[in-house]
Amino acid sequence: MLAAFLKSSASSVDGRVLGVEEEIRGVLVEGVPDLYGRVDLLTEDDDTLTITDIKTSRGRWSDEQVEDSGEQLLLYSKLASEISPGKKIATRFLVLTKTKEPVVEEHVRAVEPGNVKRTLASAERVWRAIEAGVFYPAPSLMNCSCCGYRAGCRAWAG
Repeated sequence: MLAAFLKSSASSVDGRVLGVEEEIRGVLVEGVPDLYGRVDLLTEDDDTLTITDIKTSRGRWSDEQVEDSGEQLLLYSKLASEISPGKKIATRFLVLTKTKEPVVEEHVRAVEPGNVKRTLASAERVWRAIEAGVFYPAPSLMNCSCCGYRAGCRAWAG
């Protein structure tokens, strides 16, 4: 997998590297807790700030998977906009497949203000529901083992 990555164009950066595993934190919506995250790679060129998330996968990602996974990067884009004011912002997934012959795929999306606004509104509604005690269990093999609400989720009777 590493050899496939090093052979790909994704292993070199156009522009300037601003951060690797860069910690970002800030208020996205007044009254909602700070967002804290780590950006795998943050780069800029003359006109664009690019937020990159590196993923591994058992197979190639569809456009739908890219869209479904993009909300986290949209939230990061809101915070990162303060790093390079006035620049366009793009999000990028680098997906390294864990197949017999690994492949590196690059999925770049321009950040659309309407999508950011929608994601922020969704985050605010979720927080308001949490504050109001609205709770629906959402068990997941991937997330349950480390979730702080695991006991409450299991105890929920409907």
